[in-house]
Amino acid sequence: MSEQPEHVKLGLSWIDITIVAVYLVIIVIVGLLSGKLQAFIQRRSRTVKPPTNDHQELNDEETNATQTDVPPETTDTQENAPVEEPKMNEVDEYFLGSRSIPWWALAASGMASNLDVSGTMINCAMIYALGVRGMLIEMRGGLTLALAFLMAFLGKWHRRSGVMTPAEWMILRFGEGRQGDVARLSTAITSILYSIGHITYFAVGSGIFMAEFFDIPDLIGIRREFWAAIIMTTLSMIYTVATGLSGVVWTDVFQGFTIFAAIVIVCIKAMVTVTLPTTFQISSLLYNGTSVIQTTTWSDWSSPLPVWKLDFDSNSQYSVYNMFGIAIMLYASKLLLEGFGGPTGYAAQRYFAAKDEKDAARMTGLWIFLLSFRWPFIVAVCMLGIYFGNGYGGQVIPDPEIVLPRVIASMLPVGVKGIVVAAMISAAMSTFDSTVNAAAAIVVKDVYHAYIHKNATQKVLILVGRVSSIVLVCIAMLFMLAIKYVFVTIFNQ
Repeated sequence: MSEQPEHVKLGLSWIDITIVAVYLVIIVIVGLLSGKLQAFIQRRSRTVKPPTNDHQELNDEETNATQTDVPPETTDTQENAPVEEPKMNEVDEYFLGSRSIPWWALAASGMASNLDVSGTMINCAMIYALGVRGMLIEMRGGLTLALAFLMAFLGKWHRRSGVMTPAEWMILRFGEGRQGDVARLSTAITSILYSIGHITYFAVGSGIFMAEFFDIPDLIGIRREFWAAIIMTTLSMIYTVATGLSGVVWTDVFQGFTIFAAIVIVCIKAMVTVTLPTTFQISSLLYNGTSVIQTTTWSDWSSPLPVWKLDFDSNSQYSVYNMFGIAIMLYASKLLLEGFGGPTGYAAQRYFAAKDEKDAARMTGLWIFLLSFRWPFIVAVCMLGIYFGNGYGGQVIPDPEIVLPRVIASMLPVGVKGIVVAAMISAAMSTFDSTVNAAAAIVVKDVYHAYIHKNATQKVLILVGRVSSIVLVCIAMLFMLAIKYVFVTIFNQ
């Protein structure tokens, strides 16, 4: 049975709107004040830092060098790495927080950055339509299993390099000749293009999410999702451009508490409310924009075990996963390649910003632990969505990708709804600001300073970083506008 999905206006009460508005103001203030907080932490670390740990680490390195016949200059990289960068003090502070940000703050920031709204809505759609085994699809990236490689050895290598960006790391791999320049420049260009695409992707998802809850009208012929994304990106850019990585990390830490509160609220709501029948209905979206209702069982939906084939209609957008077993093997292969290849973007930036190798390892462990709470939240949202469509709401949610906003709007009480919406906006902002700052670092370090103006002053480089942040976002917004119109033309929506 196919039907055209009906758009249901999801509004917020004035209490919820007030909660979200106050929260957004606090986020901007925290971001702007983070520079002073980071300066205090930096002064404290210089004053309190005990010399014994550094000597002990150096002795351990020397001992290892003696045992393995490795020249001393290759084993004291950890101690020498920060010393190699005195020319970039202000730039280092802007893009790496002077490598003095606490490891637990970097881990919390990484967790918040991974919890973007677009990805969360897609993950909810996967599990809602495919069942719990749909989580296996996210071996393509959403499970972030590559963090295991970083905790084992890659994170230490990245911090030991003393560089600022993945593109600069290419010089260490291939040398300073033509090979190194080609590798560095090609990595920089692809990373910038990749970041623009990701910013567009995040803006589209957050725009759709915010437009579902706030009464934002279409203006000058442009759909409301675009203007919702503009509001979110503008707020994020205020502190991202002003304070750099410090503002990004400390706002992410603050946002992380809100995200965790939303996870607890939704999980408790699902545990207390939901009792699913043995047989129930779910939906999937067809390529022509209509939805099809399917019947499944609790035992099949709740099973995490992979199957070789799925049985979606050939016109369903989820029919691409009908060869489920092959898809999982391909995603597993992709995971291994990415894991051995190392991190990119904002993930790599956090390893370059760690104080030392030990902090890089600690950060990864906490990052993995915090990120694991994402999946109980997603499963709880899907269970609430199924419960809503099989008795509570009276109608199956027609599009799996709107399960998250529909559950928040329909299943949560006033006040709590505002907190969860604020948390989802936080997830969008944290991913957006991290991506922008990491991309700007590549523009400054690997394009402008390396090939355009090698003698640029620190102030000029910081200015280039701020301008490039704004330019990258403007380009992404134009792409968002173009992509939205293409979607409207193709699907006539």
